[in-house]
Order: sequence, then structure tokens, then C-alpha cells
Amino acid sequence: MSKIIGTCDYQSLILDNITESVIVVDPTGTVDYMNHQARLIFDCQECSDINIWELLPKAYKMNQHQIESIIHSIRTTHTWQGEISLMMQEKPRVFMHRINPMVQAGEIKAYVIISTDIADLVEAREKAESANLAKSQFLANMSHEIRTPLIGVLGSVDLLEQSRLDYSQAENVQTIRECGEQLLSIINDILDVSKIEIGLIELNPQPTNLLGMITQILSIIDPMLKKKGLTLKLDLDPAIQDPVVLDAGKLRQVLINLLSNAVKFTQQGVITIRVRFEQLDDHNFLHLAISDTGIGIPPQQLQFIFDSFTQVDSSTSRGFGGTGLGLFISKRLLEVMDGEIWVESAPDHGTTFYLSIPLLPYIPESAPEPDEVGQVVPIPDDMSLQFIPPEILVVEDNDLNRKIVSQMLLNFGFQVREAINGLECLKILQDHHFDLILMDMQMPIMDGYEATRFIRDMESQKSIPIIAMTAHALTGDREKCLAAGCTSYIAKPFKTDELIQEIRRHLNESTHQPVKSQSGMHQHLIEQLMPEFLEQLDELIMDLEQALQRQDTAQIASLSHDIKGTAGMYGYMTIAHTASLIEKAARNRSILQIKLLMDKIQQEFHLINTQVI
Repeated sequence: MSKIIGTCDYQSLILDNITESVIVVDPTGTVDYMNHQARLIFDCQECSDINIWELLPKAYKMNQHQIESIIHSIRTTHTWQGEISLMMQEKPRVFMHRINPMVQAGEIKAYVIISTDIADLVEAREKAESANLAKSQFLANMSHEIRTPLIGVLGSVDLLEQSRLDYSQAENVQTIRECGEQLLSIINDILDVSKIEIGLIELNPQPTNLLGMITQILSIIDPMLKKKGLTLKLDLDPAIQDPVVLDAGKLRQVLINLLSNAVKFTQQGVITIRVRFEQLDDHNFLHLAISDTGIGIPPQQLQFIFDSFTQVDSSTSRGFGGTGLGLFISKRLLEVMDGEIWVESAPDHGTTFYLSIPLLPYIPESAPEPDEVGQVVPIPDDMSLQFIPPEILVVEDNDLNRKIVSQMLLNFGFQVREAINGLECLKILQDHHFDLILMDMQMPIMDGYEATRFIRDMESQKSIPIIAMTAHALTGDREKCLAAGCTSYIAKPFKTDELIQEIRRHLNESTHQPVKSQSGMHQHLIEQLMPEFLEQLDELIMDLEQALQRQDTAQIASLSHDIKGTAGMYGYMTIAHTASLIEKAARNRSILQIKLLMDKIQQEFHLINTQVI
């Protein structure tokens, strides 16, 4: 038979009667043996002295690159497996080939090439893929058709909410809205999965303001955080340089899904967003981590977490709802972006999702050269001050405090713009320059300390005066603000004269006079905002009671700090002082003292409420 296979006739008979093609070649590639099926495939009756690498291109129409790839695999791993198609009797056939070494005394004597006709399997696979594609197309079409009337339902709910409804009717309309929005979310998930499977998802990179996108996402998530009493921490890399080039729509969808899940599966504690940049081999990468202190994921479930229609277990689905499609969609969207996602988790210790996304190079558009006729002559600084009032950015998370401070500034002729937290402040500063910033230091998402440090790292904003506003008046607070980069410090509550004097000291100008009597305007504004103030104070005290029931001293300290600042701005110093004592007791974890002070602050609020009514 052959010098390698042997000369037994029954061995040759067996090999000639199997459906697989069997070829044996020596290490140089010379064919030593071909069974009957192989000779049929290669149309070769005499196999001696034929080189397999000359035979393959003729039979399989393989190019040199494919051959070199197979040879490289054999030389490095001594094995290879793959599918190759060829024409047999004018019909295309697909074969699965396996190349394995024959070893004797530790030395490779030959290679065995076994080829199996899998044309029928390939045809069945293609039919299954076609059926799956048809199913996905059907789901996509149906999801789209269902969305149309559902959006009409939600639009009608909007109109109903604007009409006169009694309490029962309003409650029913709210139920319709919640159910409709939940159904719309499920339909959108199915539509996304269908688009992914059909291959309709394409990459759409564009220059993106990362800070602006994160701000927008957090504005969506913030109501969910407040409803559950969770804290959000944002840890941004100072090396962030907007814009970045990526598919913002896909990243936004992934982040909203991950943050929504983090809030959904966390009953108390902190949600943390960490953003980092990395440069590796002349390529830039964006790394994000979303961490929570929630229920966590059992180790045995981690490998399935990105599968479609998968949740940790059925009890999770019943307890928290959802389709189990969010993480599957997130993973596929990141794959379209050439990114990665992975997870670390432990039961009862929380979960962290990690994202890594390559960034495309940013090429700024070249600004057109202005014509001489159209050139704008800059106005000297000393002239511009006479006509353009200084512009001040007020950064304050408390709505009422922000309105009061802004009105104080408007009354004195300043231009005012507002931001509700440090992140929004940074976003605004990317496109606009201000003469001065009033910065509240205690804010959610990004506080004044971190925002100020970022501003001092911005080349265009290094010298802008930043006045810290805080209800803290303890020893070392002023130094802490100055260490973060603030120019000066003013403690809440402050009088209008004190604020204006501090602002003018840093602007070095005093030409602006109040539009009306400042005390009259300030008092008028407070009277206008009084109902809103009482409503907010009532909510803060109720939240404070709930935090006390949970003995959540961190939340108690945060809420009492807000009460102290807000009440002080309205002149209610007694309640502000009591809130200050609660804050101090919370930091000392003195639950008994907090309970006693809670009774006092409730009595003081009842007295204020009675006097106003």
C-alpha cells in the first residue's frame, strides 16, 4: 500500500470505503497515500510523487495567501482545521478539513489530511440562518408597527394630563403612562435586537462633547437616584480633552442601560461613574467603569450575563422586571464600536461593568480666513467694560437658592447664567467665558471642589475668579476651598451687600448700581418663592425622617446641609441653626441626638408654616 500506511489489503479496503477523503503526506508535502474518495475529489488516479501544495490550488482554486496561512499554522502548531469549497460534477461542495501529525518515537513522520463533505450541513445552516433572519425582520417590522400607535397613546396621555382631572382620574392617567412607557421600552429592546441580528446597526463616529453627553445622561438618571435616595459619584480623568470621536448614540444607549440597571439593583449606597483616557501605541482609548453597591451577581451566572433574554434568575425578573435584553444589546453595540465590555461582581457586594472603546483621531475643521472687509476689530478691555456688564456663572444645585442668588446679581446689573452642578459648569465653560464664577461646594454628581480643580486645569480658565459658596462655616472650610483653587469664600447665608462687595473686589469695578432698592427687590423675590420654599423644606424634612429610620448618617448629613443653606437664604436662622446641629451630630454618628433635634426642627417648620399661612 505505502511505506507509511502499511501493506495490509484489508486496511486499504477499509480506507477506500469510508465517505471521508484521507490523504497522507510526508513532512515535505509529497503525497504518500490517497484513498478512493480522495482520488475522486482530486481526479487523480496515480498519487506518487505529487506535492499536495501543487494539487490544492488546482482542486480548490485556493490562492497563495490561503496556502501560506495553512502552512504557517502547520509549522507552528502542527495542526489545522477549516472549511474549503470546491466544484464536484459541476456542483459546489463544502468540505471540513483536518490536518494532524503522525508521530513515531517523538518525531513527525507524516501528516494525515481528513476531509469530510459537509455540504448538506452547510445548506441546513444557511436555511436556519435565513429563517432566523426572516424572524428578526418580522420582529423588527412588528416592533416598528406597534410603536406607532403606542406613541399615539402616550401623546394622548400628555394631553389628558394637561386637562382638569380629579385625583382618581389623574391617578389612572399616571398608571396608563407608566404601563405605556414600560411597554415602549420592551418594544424598543426587541427592535434593537432585531436590527443587530439583521445587520442594520452601523458605526456612526462623530466629534462628541463627552462632558455634555454625560450631563445629559445624568439628567435622565437623576430622578431615579432621588426616588431611591442613592448617591452618585463622578470620577473624571483630568486629561479629558473634548471633543472625542466616537459613536455617541451607541455609547449613550449603553451608559443609560448600565446606569438604569445599577439603580434598579441597588437599594442603598452609591453609584459611581469613573472615566479614564489611555494612550497606547499611538491609539487613544476611553475607559469607563459603572459601579454600584447593589445585590451583585452570583459567580455561576457571570458567564451568561450578556446572553439575550437572560437575567440572574427568575426571582430577579419578578422582583425587578425587565426583558434581559439590555446587556446583550450593550455588548453588541460595543462590538460594532470595536470596544469591549466585561463585568466583576460578588453577591451582596455590588457590581462593576467595565467598558473600553477605541477613539478615532480628531481633526478640527480649519476656520475660513476672514476677508479684510469682514474682519472684526476687537474692543479694548477698558472700553468694553463701559458697555458690557460682567457675566457671572452661578453654580448651585438648590433651585430656590439659585433663583435668589441670580436675582441678587441681576438687580445689580450683572449678566447671569446658571448651572445645577459641577459637571454642567464644566460643559458650559467649554464654549463660553465668564468674568467670575459663584460655586456652591456641596453638590451631587460633581461637587464644587472637584469642578474647581478641573477649571484650574483648563488653559483658558486658569485665572477666572471663583468664589466658593457653602453653608459650612467650620474651621478649615475656607482653607479647603482655597486649596481646591477657589479665589475666595463666602458662607451661607449671606446678605446681598456682602456678596456684591466680594464680587466687586475680584472684578475690580464698581460702576454697576442696583436697578431698584436691593432690599426691596430681594424681599419681593423671597415672597414670590415662599410657597416653593415651604414645599421643598417639607420634602427635605420628610426625606430626613426616612434617612433617620434607616440610620443613614451620610444621607442625614447631606439633607441637613441642604436645609441649613436653604433656610438661611430665606432668613430663617433658627431652623438653619438646628439643621447645622443635626449635620454635626450625623458626622459624629450620634443617632440619639439626631432624634431629639428632629423633633425640634419639625416644631420649627410647623411654626414657620403656620406663620406664612
